[in-house]
Amino acid sequence: MKLTKAERWILINQCEMLRLMKSDRWHPEQLERCITILQNGYEDWYDECLEEVADPLSKDVSQLVYDILEIYQAIETYKRTHPEDREMAKRHDATFPGFDGNDECEYMGFAVFLIDTMGRYQEIAKANGADNYDSRTPMVPKYRNMASIWNSSEHPMRVLSRVQVLRLLNVPGR
Repeated sequence: MKLTKAERWILINQCEMLRLMKSDRWHPEQLERCITILQNGYEDWYDECLEEVADPLSKDVSQLVYDILEIYQAIETYKRTHPEDREMAKRHDATFPGFDGNDECEYMGFAVFLIDTMGRYQEIAKANGADNYDSRTPMVPKYRNMASIWNSSEHPMRVLSRVQVLRLLNVPGR
């Protein structure tokens, strides 16, 4: 990672302020270490000072999350507008299962951010109740297949037929 002198100066000042505030989140030794690293331009150690700052989310990850949330929002709309379809209402996989909390953290984190923090996809939130959106099993391979179908098919106004819902839900996971 490269930082300009100005960026290093700003970060050093931030560390100094945190040290003066006696932040519970940072220990004085950590702050001193970061100040030394930044003052001396030890680039190999910059990550030590920024370990709580995530790398930017890739466009591929965010697009897949958007696609999957759109798909499950459309499935929830189908279920709401077709209460007579009891089979669909009982299908466990017709409710957004989330992402694997162990191996798909960035996907799960972004989905939680969109649903819980930003208040989007509220039909999904209502259907899941208090779920944390952890599927406890890898879902990305299946979701990629679902998104491929979703992005190549016609679904005006995001309204799906039963056949389209089943086609999406029945895609293989590999």
